[in-house]
Amino acid sequence: LDEAMRQAVREMVGLVVAETGLPARHAYALLSVAGHFAVTQNVNREKGVHGMLSTQLVRAIAQSKL
Repeated sequence: LDEAMRQAVREMVGLVVAETGLPARHAYALLSVAGHFAVTQNVNREKGVHGMLSTQLVRAIAQSKL
């Protein structure tokens, strides 16, 4: 699960950077306060981690060009 969490965070940081133009360190900070990460388990007993962040928040940041 540790590696799954690292991968989920890396991918979310990349998505936030691509969508908003924020530097990676700011995207990471944003995810620490506004992101939600959860453990998922499929029927085949594989476990993973998925991340969520408000689309409205991402759009607002992208439009403000911080």
